[in-house]
Amino acid sequence: MLFHLFVGIPIQEQILDPESPLQMIYFDGKRFLGMYSQPAESFCVTEIAELVRAAVIKLNEVAFRNIQSYQATPVIIPEILIG
Repeated sequence: MLFHLFVGIPIQEQILDPESPLQMIYFDGKRFLGMYSQPAESFCVTEIAELVRAAVIKLNEVAFRNIQSYQATPVIIPEILIG
């Protein structure tokens, strides 16, 4: 079974065309802006730390000019890929 991780921040604004690799997702009734990891069977701690670091850098590049309700603490959302 494969899964991937999404690292992002909750936002209220709709960003129509987020800069790659950023994506908008909806989870638990909330909108998030962030990025996905590559699909994998498992992740080691260093891979997760690198993903969070890369996501925070990319989010900081766009957040202050596009997002009014910027929240600096990212969340990690795991998703299972069936197939």
